Amino acid sequence: MDQRHTEMRRRLDEFAKSGLVSRIPDKEIQSVINQAKETIYKALAGQRGPRCEIPTGASRSGKPRYCRSPATQACHSGQKCLLEALSEPEPEDSKTVPDGDRSNYVVLDVFSKDPMYWQNEVLKADFPWNLEQVRLQRVRPPSASTRPFACNRHDNDTFATFEQSGLGLPKLRHAVSFDGSDPSKEHLDDQLFRIGLRNLLFHHNLVGSIKDALLLPATGSKLMRTEIHKRMNRSQLLTVSPAHQVLAVHKFQYDRRLLGVSRFELVHHLIPLVTAVAATIADYFVEDGRENDFDHFALTLWPTDAAKREHWLIISHPDSIGPTTQSVVDRLIKEAVESQDDETTMVSWIVDTLRRSKNAYVKPSDYYGLPEWARRKIEEAPAEDAIEIWSRWLDETEKSANSTERRNPVRERRKRQR
Repeated sequence: MDQRHTEMRRRLDEFAKSGLVSRIPDKEIQSVINQAKETIYKALAGQRGPRCEIPTGASRSGKPRYCRSPATQACHSGQKCLLEALSEPEPEDSKTVPDGDRSNYVVLDVFSKDPMYWQNEVLKADFPWNLEQVRLQRVRPPSASTRPFACNRHDNDTFATFEQSGLGLPKLRHAVSFDGSDPSKEHLDDQLFRIGLRNLLFHHNLVGSIKDALLLPATGSKLMRTEIHKRMNRSQLLTVSPAHQVLAVHKFQYDRRLLGVSRFELVHHLIPLVTAVAATIADYFVEDGRENDFDHFALTLWPTDAAKREHWLIISHPDSIGPTTQSVVDRLIKEAVESQDDETTMVSWIVDTLRRSKNAYVKPSDYYGLPEWARRKIEEAPAEDAIEIWSRWLDETEKSANSTERRNPVRERRKRQR
């Protein structure tokens, strides 16, 4: 862990142990932390009463109408056959499993979405920012990369074009970029559009789950509930709610194209790679919107030969994006191409890529074959995320406390006298 995160964690430790902020009494601090742990559990557990978010038709004005049937828990954002190709038997069973029996095969989840895993394995520390590493969870392919965002019928129908017939990737392994105006790639364009939609649906559901969890009533004393809502919930909702709204706007664009009531062209970049580990990634990134509110792109790592670690990196974004987002896309493409220069660069690329992802799965034997420093850096990413989130919360808390003390000079004077 770098010096910056170490220093941030030291400051958080001092706060938790000594009650540096007078607005929260010492006895309430651990209660606030326990409440935060419960919020994490509920956020990962999923949205309450999830409904199918696939559009089934449109009004005369072009506004989508949705299925809204109960969503199945088995909606994959990652291709199930790809997850199976990356899976291996548990190490202790590898010599005893009969040929052809894949019932105990697993892949490694880089960022676990299992709430019980976090509850039982990760949040045992007194303070959630004191995590060192979060080891990758072993999961079976049928339950990997799933979120409840569609009913079974619409999940199957919407993504059948590549689930059943495969993805029509170029036969020659050369980098290529194209958009929806290319008639020779119309079918592939539609497939990649639907892959981007599925990445978006996964992350829309995940952020929605976090939002739902933050809005749940807090438990504990009245003072603690007040502090939670004023500090932790407010500071995080300032980020989570707008993010969920932006994802909803993006989803509206995808939905209208899916229904055929609007043109929404994407530009696709396909880069062939040999990676340090066989992996699959289904991510969706939103830029800060300073130039264009709709700037976003889907990033997918698609293995074509897990044994040889051959993949295609796929980046899809709207045909009109701002220069900042374009520079991000250009940088990602440049880094991917340069990762093929040597083995060290190849390892560094996969480490950075997996650290950024919240929806990545890797082949177990490949992962454990990485250098120790590489595995540690990947496993430190969730701990660093926790440190940064709590540091922002502490900044907000201290700012509010200082403001209150300035409005109460008698309290401030007494504090100095002590």
